[in-house]
Amino acid sequence: MIVKTMAGLCSLTVLLALTSAAYADDPKFEYGKAEELKDIKAVVWKAAAQAGFIFTSGNSHTTTFSAGANASRKEGDNKLSLEATAAFGKSELRVVNDANNDMLVAPDEIQVVNAETTNNYMLRARYDRFLTTHDSLFVTARVGADKIAGKTLIAGGQIGYSRLLFKTVTQELASEVGYDFSHERYAANDVDPLSIHSARLFVGYKGKLGVETSLGAALEWLTNLNAEKTAPNDRNGDGNAANDLPGVDAFKDNRLTGKLELTTKLRNNISFQFSVTGKLDSAPAPLPNIKDTKGYAVGFQPIAEELDTITEAQLIIDLL
Repeated sequence: MIVKTMAGLCSLTVLLALTSAAYADDPKFEYGKAEELKDIKAVVWKAAAQAGFIFTSGNSHTTTFSAGANASRKEGDNKLSLEATAAFGKSELRVVNDANNDMLVAPDEIQVVNAETTNNYMLRARYDRFLTTHDSLFVTARVGADKIAGKTLIAGGQIGYSRLLFKTVTQELASEVGYDFSHERYAANDVDPLSIHSARLFVGYKGKLGVETSLGAALEWLTNLNAEKTAPNDRNGDGNAANDLPGVDAFKDNRLTGKLELTTKLRNNISFQFSVTGKLDSAPAPLPNIKDTKGYAVGFQPIAEELDTITEAQLIIDLL
């Protein structure tokens, strides 16, 4: 049996231009295709990695780092995929503290505050079992966190059915339907972990706009099947029910994620990629307490924004 090792097929991708760090839970156009495996007689490994870094000093002090890696194993009608992503960013911000309330800024009233702007990671695993050329069953598992969005743990998995709707020389369209389980822990004080059972629908498209240019799009929709209720009275035990968070009824926690990606090859080993990602959560997580404060006022619990957008522009160089 001939086994291609992971190291032998590993390619390293360097991001030379990066406008925003990768988000922890982007949708992936990763549906299985049986034709990938039909001529495979032995085990085949593939692997790739990428990393990006931005550092500024002087008038602007920022540090942003992102990294990712993926690997896959194919044998017969089976495919196993692994993926890891992480991003971290922080900035130094100048803020004014008008201590004497004279509406004038003195030298000792200017402070520099360090703030995290990105802090997330995600590990994913996926197994595909191909039934026909166009049909397959899949199961996935994931664990991660997105602290800026108020989530210290995101864990769960999916199971479902995948169908390749159509395929031509230049275009592919696939869909998935199934079940998603998510367990979330929050950074906010006195907020219990939450388990969410959801129905899932996914649609993915890939097409060629020319010999060297391709377009990819992905859209995922999740809706909760269970009611996400908190205790009816004084859930955090502080003696004041006004601090309690409202519950969410079934089918009211809708999460929609979409991504549009354009890639063009400049030379044999150099490509340019531009992508836009949008994430909409109709029931976002509560925000954690602000550092160096005692928390929020009675009856006030801010929550994260419903919509996040990410724009990336990157130059990709295949070194190996």
